[in-house]
Amino acid sequence: MRKSLLALGACLAVALGAAVAHAQPGGEGPRMGGGMGLARADSNGDGQITREEANAARARMFARLDANGDGFISEADRDARRQAAEQRRAERFARMDANRDGKVSQAEFNAAPHPGFDRIDANHNGVLERAELDAARAERRARHEERHAK
Repeated sequence: MRKSLLALGACLAVALGAAVAHAQPGGEGPRMGGGMGLARADSNGDGQITREEANAARARMFARLDANGDGFISEADRDARRQAAEQRRAERFARMDANRDGKVSQAEFNAAPHPGFDRIDANHNGVLERAELDAARAERRARHEERHAK
């Protein structure tokens, strides 16, 4: 019984935290199924997702999943996405492995560049400020919309 109450309390804490985070300025807003944020599907920015916008978002998702562009999502598409992801992971690992011993030490990990942080830190003061985060979010949204406007 006590474990059940603790689990329930933990679930409520998580739900409350999510609700508070959602209510904060600059939050991404409600999420649709599949983890698609409101900002991605809400093409006109009115804070609502129409069926037309949802269908357009699904069409963009299908196009991303159809890696070879043949109009079908197949095992070959899944394999191509897996291979591309594995290649990116291998490249990241190689960049961190400074001494090329096939292992990444804590020191190598800590010394590895942090390009995302550096890109967002526009004034290079070592602190990500609200305005910089908002600008990065807007830039990411614009790139996403440009890529998927086809």
